Amino acid sequence: MDNVLAIAGSTYAQHAKSKALYLLWILLIVLITSANRYDVLSIGRSKVLLVDLGLALISLVGAGSVLVLGFEVPRELRQKVAENLLSKPVGRDQYLTGKFLGTVLFAVCNILFVAVGFAIVVLFTKDAEPQELIIPTLGVIGMVLMLAAMGALFGSFMGEVPAVIATFLVFWFGHSTQVVAKMADQTGSVARAVLRTIYGILPNLDLLNTRAASSQTLFAGAAPITAAYTIESLGYALLYTLVIFLAALLVFRQRDL
Repeated sequence: MDNVLAIAGSTYAQHAKSKALYLLWILLIVLITSANRYDVLSIGRSKVLLVDLGLALISLVGAGSVLVLGFEVPRELRQKVAENLLSKPVGRDQYLTGKFLGTVLFAVCNILFVAVGFAIVVLFTKDAEPQELIIPTLGVIGMVLMLAAMGALFGSFMGEVPAVIATFLVFWFGHSTQVVAKMADQTGSVARAVLRTIYGILPNLDLLNTRAASSQTLFAGAAPITAAYTIESLGYALLYTLVIFLAALLVFRQRDL
């Protein structure tokens, strides 16, 4: 366990040193704050736009933060950094678990930083209740867990660029699973089977995307998202993460270093 925590801490520290990260934070806060200025362009719906844009950017921050996992593991394998670690009393499971936990911690810290800044902006918006942002933020964290597991899986057997592209495609198509299902229903038997398989494997990220519902709750008087739905969606995210990460561990054990 000490080895896992050491690798996780090292991974987090390495990511946190990126100078581009701080510029990203500043730009995101500026974009979120300026969204409230576009009342004319949004036809009087600037507050809804504010919440939609802010939560979308928080989601992008989380997704961008975990993409580095698909890049880092293959890079360290190519540069023999991982090989040096694994030659010591550090098992493959410990190495990959440490990388996974460090990346998730890095992503969650980024999400919380931007979410707190966004909540402050919402706090100064008339009739806004920033505590309503907690549920969609939890949804983003659930999405991050699933993407991190996919990044670990792809990074365990792919090269750097293919692993990052594959993880990004999961993020993209994970928000479009219903489109994949409709495509399957409109194609022939073979294509339908392939698309249905893809549909079953892809994480349904829309279950965790409560951005629109949250903006309607805040400014349109819609019913709030229930605790039961939140628990069920997070339970799905945790189960999916566990299954995919276990698959990543099994694949990584078989990889030739």
